[in-house]
Amino acid sequence: MTTTRQYPALAFTDSVKRTQERYGTRDSARKLETAGRDDTRLTSRETEFIMDYPNRRRLKIMARAGVFEAIERPDLIEQLEDSSYDARVERAVLYRIVAFDWNCPQHITPRFSEDEILAARTPAA
Repeated sequence: MTTTRQYPALAFTDSVKRTQERYGTRDSARKLETAGRDDTRLTSRETEFIMDYPNRRRLKIMARAGVFEAIERPDLIEQLEDSSYDARVERAVLYRIVAFDWNCPQHITPRFSEDEILAARTPAA
C-alpha cells in the first residue's frame, strides 16, 4: 500500500519538480511522495526532537497558523498566561501541522554554540 505524503505534495510544486528533473533528483523525490507513512501527525520521535545541528538532525515542519484574539479563545489565552510575567496576553497563534519531513544528515553542517566549543576544548580534570 502506498500513501501520498503531504510534505512533498506541498513542497514539490511544478517548478520544483522541473528543477528536480533538471538535476536528476526527481526519482528520489518521487519515492518520498509515496513513502508509506503518515506525515501529518507528529510521533514521539518528532515531539521529543530538538533542532540538533551538532548531531546533524533537523526536522522540517509545515503548518497552517490561526491567530485568535483573547475574546475569541479565552481557553488558549489562559494556557499562555504566566503569573511571573507582567504583560497581558492579547492573542494566541495556534499551529496545525499539515506535514513534516526529516532532513538527510549528509546535507546538514554541524553547528556548535560557543559554550559547546569551549567545553570540547577544555581538558578533562
